[in-house]
Amino acid sequence: MNIKDIGDRIKLLRKEKCMTQDQFAETLDLSSLHISNVERGTKMLSLDALIKISNTYNISVDYI
Repeated sequence: MNIKDIGDRIKLLRKEKCMTQDQFAETLDLSSLHISNVERGTKMLSLDALIKISNTYNISVDYI
């Protein structure tokens, strides 16, 4: 799996929750610019952010 695949899954999760990047970023205490970069596959999330997404949205880290 590559960084683009992870970004695509993050974007899919966000859209399934009917959230904007700003709303999604706010729930994770991240910047919307960072979420945008992650979704485009230009930046990677930290392990802490991945765990926070997993816990907040009740999905496995493996899925991401």
